[in-house]
Amino acid sequence: MSSAESIVDKVVGEAFKEFSAELSKATAQAEETLTAYERQAVNEFSKILDATARQEDILRRKILGSAELTARNQQLQLIEDSVNKVFEEALRRLSNLSGEKTEKALKQLVREALEAIEGNVTILCRKEDYETVKKAIQEYSKNTKRSVTVSKNYITCKGGVQAVSEDGATIYDNTYEARLGRIRQLLRKEVVKTLTSGE
Repeated sequence: MSSAESIVDKVVGEAFKEFSAELSKATAQAEETLTAYERQAVNEFSKILDATARQEDILRRKILGSAELTARNQQLQLIEDSVNKVFEEALRRLSNLSGEKTEKALKQLVREALEAIEGNVTILCRKEDYETVKKAIQEYSKNTKRSVTVSKNYITCKGGVQAVSEDGATIYDNTYEARLGRIRQLLRKEVVKTLTSGE
C-alpha cells in the first residue's frame, strides 16, 4: 500500500469515527428529547390526577342509594376527561416541536421503526416531514443492506412515522398519536387505581 493510500485510509477512518460519534450523540439527544416530553406529560398528568382525586372525593360523599350508579358513571367520565386532557396537552406540545427538535425526534422515531421491522421497509410520514425523514433514512441506510424507502403517500398525523414491511403484513405505527396511545391505557389504569384506592 502506498503512503498516499495509507493517508486516505487514515482520513476515511477518522471521518467515519467522527460520523459514528455524531450519530450516537444525535440519537441520544433524540431519545432524551422524547423521554423529556413523555416525563412532562406524566408530570402534567399528576397535577390533573391530584385535582381529579379531590373532585372524586367530594363526589363520593354525595353518593346515596340509587344515585350510586349515576355517580359511578360520572366518575368514569371524570377519569376519561382527565386522561384526555393529559394526552391533548402532550400531543399539543409534541406538535409544536420545530427545527432541530423535530429533526432529532423524527430521527429517533425512524430508528425505532426500522428496528421494529426486519427486512425491506417503506416509511410513511407527513408531507412537511418528507425531506427530514428521507435524510434520516439515508443516514441509517449507510450501515445496512436493507432497502428503506420513503413513500410519497403521506399520512395525516401530528408528527412521526409509520413503517410498513415489504409484504405489507406488518405495520409499525410510530406517530406521536400512536406513541401516546401506547401509554394511554396504562395511565388510565393508574387513575382508576388512585381514585378507587379509598373504596
